[in-house]
Amino acid sequence: MIPTPLFNKVFIARDEVETGRIVLPDIAKGPEGSLALSTGTVVAVGHGRMNADGSMTPLKVKTGDRVIYGRYAGQDVEVVFEGVKHRYFVIKEEDLHGILPAERARRVRRAG
Repeated sequence: MIPTPLFNKVFIARDEVETGRIVLPDIAKGPEGSLALSTGTVVAVGHGRMNADGSMTPLKVKTGDRVIYGRYAGQDVEVVFEGVKHRYFVIKEEDLHGILPAERARRVRRAG
């Protein structure tokens, strides 16, 4: 079960890096991966952003999109449903940096 985010919030499943038999979250990578950006897959989106007039603006991201975001922009959340733990990263849509095209490589590096 994936909870439904409110308003302009997005739930992301962080990409993980495999090192031998240990699977580490993207944030735990070594010096090569110490960039301030992370990638993940959107697993749930809210209904949209509430405007001043009370209308809703739908979000641009959708479930299944691979996104780039700042590591420290959101919060880690753990949900336990029927004895199974699920970990998500919750972030506002405006804190996302971009949507990766599906055919692009899984590794993202900052230029420079």
